[in-house]
Amino acid sequence: MQRKNNMKVNKYMKKKYKYKNVKNPITYGTFDIFHFGHKRLIKRIYKQTGQKVITGVSSDNWNFKKGKIASETELQRSEKVKNYKYVKEVFFEDHNYDAEYWDRDVLKYNSSGIFLGSDVEGRIPIEKIKSPLYFLQRTPFISSTFLRNFKKK
Repeated sequence: MQRKNNMKVNKYMKKKYKYKNVKNPITYGTFDIFHFGHKRLIKRIYKQTGQKVITGVSSDNWNFKKGKIASETELQRSEKVKNYKYVKEVFFEDHNYDAEYWDRDVLKYNSSGIFLGSDVEGRIPIEKIKSPLYFLQRTPFISSTFLRNFKKK
């Protein structure tokens, strides 16, 4: 940590509004057991764009297709996400990582970029998605799977 003008400067801090040209940022996720990692991702998108985040919550149907079992229903999960202060709007996502749907979401919400956690990189067809994609480092040591397994013990 360095000092600059009597202020602490952390070399890992990101420049505020790094993506200031991105309007109506979109992110997607299951958001099961809405935890610190989810909140941190959404807050970071907000802090780097200066815009509240439009958030696609995976539908129960989409989770079933992915073989994912959420501990809460799509309505419970979407309500928690919607009440987070950095979220502008919530919609249900149900599109099998289909690039056409992601590009349609960008048009529908007049967005200029999709933000995702780095944990999904490699699982989505990025070469087929025309919209700008931004991957943010996921929060280490926290996940819904970890929390579900921890609750079982």
